[in-house]
Amino acid sequence: MAVITTYPYVAYKATKAAMVAFTEQLAYQNAQYGIRANVILPGLMNTPMAVDTRAREFKKSRAEVEAERDAKVPLRKKMGTGWDVANAALFLASDEASFITGVTLPVDGGASVRRGEPAVLCGTVAQSAGSSDEEAPRILAASRSSS
Repeated sequence: MAVITTYPYVAYKATKAAMVAFTEQLAYQNAQYGIRANVILPGLMNTPMAVDTRAREFKKSRAEVEAERDAKVPLRKKMGTGWDVANAALFLASDEASFITGVTLPVDGGASVRRGEPAVLCGTVAQSAGSSDEEAPRILAASRSSS
């Protein structure tokens, strides 16, 4: 979601935008062969890497971090799960999506409609839930080291 929200790390945002552009170009160039290419942009997900890492870094309980992140999701005030992303991928790979290519699909519980707001998305941190710009690199590094 860094590609369509404000995000404090230009290199990270630029690489996400590049992947979207790359996918669109793949879709365009390969459509004549029946090859489809789409991109999924996961939003806040309730995964060990996303939640447990923040709980450790901020010295909070998992429940506290979950509640803070849940509150940021417009749809039902609940983070998504890996299954939400998997189901989106299954749909895009299915025959039901045979006429869909070059699409950027946010799987974010509606968070992408709030463009321009600081966000915590895709397992990284940007001004949110008890974090500041100074804390974000520490969490990003911790996320990378635990994966």
